[in-house]
Amino acid sequence: MLALLLFGALALLAVSLALAPLEALGWWAGWFGNDHELEAAADALRERQGVGGAAARHYVVFLSGVGSPRSGEVPEEERPFIAHLRAHLPDTVVVDGVLPYSVLGLSLDHPARPLGRLWHHAIGRGGFWQQLINTRNLFQVLVSADRRYGPVISFGLAKQILIALVRHGYVIDSGVPITLVGSSGGGQMGLGTGPFLAQALHVPVRMVSLGGVMSGDPAILSFRHFDHLYGTKDPVATMLPQMIFPSRWPINHRSPWWEARQRGIYRERAIGPIAHTGPGGYYDGKSRLPDGTDHCTHSANEVIACIRSWESEGI
Repeated sequence: MLALLLFGALALLAVSLALAPLEALGWWAGWFGNDHELEAAADALRERQGVGGAAARHYVVFLSGVGSPRSGEVPEEERPFIAHLRAHLPDTVVVDGVLPYSVLGLSLDHPARPLGRLWHHAIGRGGFWQQLINTRNLFQVLVSADRRYGPVISFGLAKQILIALVRHGYVIDSGVPITLVGSSGGGQMGLGTGPFLAQALHVPVRMVSLGGVMSGDPAILSFRHFDHLYGTKDPVATMLPQMIFPSRWPINHRSPWWEARQRGIYRERAIGPIAHTGPGGYYDGKSRLPDGTDHCTHSANEVIACIRSWESEGI
């Protein structure tokens, strides 16, 4: 029975890996029909407030880590972090619930998905099943990092972000800046959307990576500013990307990634002895730093500090 279960898990992972680029390519090819979500969201906004400026001075879009299975919600461990951002950025609209790992914005257990019933069984069960969800979403991160398919999935995610912004009151061409906050795999997914969002909105697009796992995507040059925050106990965000993505190797000093560093677009900073996930991770509300601050509050404060520093510098 154990061998059968292991074989089934490996087969599922193989299928997920094979299907990883197909959702984005199928969407691009129009296999899933022509949707009008952005237009419908814009029409609903005009009905509510008419044509005019946006209600906030700044918008933040949060992109969850690879453990996120559903559109419209975020994993429970991330919710206190988002609540802290909202409480301490009163002039900012914080947008959450965007699923970074689907160009269609469909939850993994959506009935329209071929494996929807299986993912419905997996969601919320933890352990082995959560690892399957993590791995499936990780495959999407790898697709985003692949220059053959990455621009397609990034374009689709940029559209989902635009839909979410408009639904939260954002008026396109209002000039209001936006900041992406990407966690874990959400770092790479948000990174790829930079050129599309900047072109569509004609505003400064900035990003904070919180333990983000990112390739040396040339899209980084489209950001006004990009801050990468990491814990010193988080090898996933520090060592792994520099090992597997040649464009981030120090020897490749002419890559866009290193150009972004030299131009001051990209900067990185350690924020303390914090791990990638779980106990001791960025969203852990129980583990505490030497000064008594819990990890979740500290992580949120560091993100807020980045945003406030940009405002004070006029960036």
